[in-house]
Amino acid sequence: MAQLLDLQHFEAVITANGGAEFEHKGHIFQFRDATTGSEDCEVCKRPLKVIIKASRRLQCCGCNINVHKRCHQQLERPCIKNRFPHGFPSLVTSICPNHGLGAQEYQCEECKTQLAFSGMFAEPHLCDYSGRYYCSACFKAARSVTPARVVLSWDFSKQTMSQTSRDLIVAQMDKPLLNLRELNASLFGHVESLFRARHLRRRLYRMASYVVSCSHAQEERLLRSLRERPHFVARSQMWSLVDLIELHRGDLLKVLEEVADKCEKHIRATCERCTQLGDHCELCGNSRQLFAFDDDVIRCEGCNTLYHQQCYTGPAACRRCQRMRLREAS
Repeated sequence: MAQLLDLQHFEAVITANGGAEFEHKGHIFQFRDATTGSEDCEVCKRPLKVIIKASRRLQCCGCNINVHKRCHQQLERPCIKNRFPHGFPSLVTSICPNHGLGAQEYQCEECKTQLAFSGMFAEPHLCDYSGRYYCSACFKAARSVTPARVVLSWDFSKQTMSQTSRDLIVAQMDKPLLNLRELNASLFGHVESLFRARHLRRRLYRMASYVVSCSHAQEERLLRSLRERPHFVARSQMWSLVDLIELHRGDLLKVLEEVADKCEKHIRATCERCTQLGDHCELCGNSRQLFAFDDDVIRCEGCNTLYHQQCYTGPAACRRCQRMRLREAS
């Protein structure tokens, strides 16, 4: 389904642009304020500095590669989206899954040129991402972080791989395709920033139920910083490779903390509507308002009323459930 929606978005952009000024070799370029994937221009290899005007920086909406506006027509490589019209293959999440050259019948994975480690045939080059062998022409010694090394070892060093593998990684870099709970749940116990980010995501998910229905919150655009990450305010276990890269750099955690602080201030203090949505713990009588995103609260399993975790022992203790049972009995 995610691949289908992605393809529909790509086709919508083509239609909107009329296939016009920024189409080149299947790439559909758009102006971007920020870059996803490589931070260097794919053509001139110079940095795409954040301080330059957005009108000078383009990104292909099909494969995510970034170029300067002045360079985009010099790009020789076609958009990899055209090679996979029905969606990209799943990300490889095992480290260099090498099955040997014999498994490829001693041929280049891409062009099928005969390969051999010695003798008259072309020398094989091992792709760290796919674990497959390529000839020199197809390999091109491209470099990128790999999802498997990030997820399994929290290793963000760039590995040597085929150009196709790098293009596939970059094209899917901003898609939430990595379920860390399934791939390597122990990572949360070893990487403090990841543990903190997961906690903030859970809080933001609960805060979203307040702010998305509040017109004042919409005017304040409290969730604007997460517009490229809708999975962060949804009930989702998924992460994108860009999420993890920016978390490793220290950028993402700052964004999440800032958004969470703004949302909490809006709900708890500044918005009269949202403030009235808070509960009070009927079991201890404490006057402090409780909200679903508080760390020390729990919802009643029977009626969803909020209580302090240390006060609530189950539906039998819930005052609201008791009143409901009395009404039903009478």
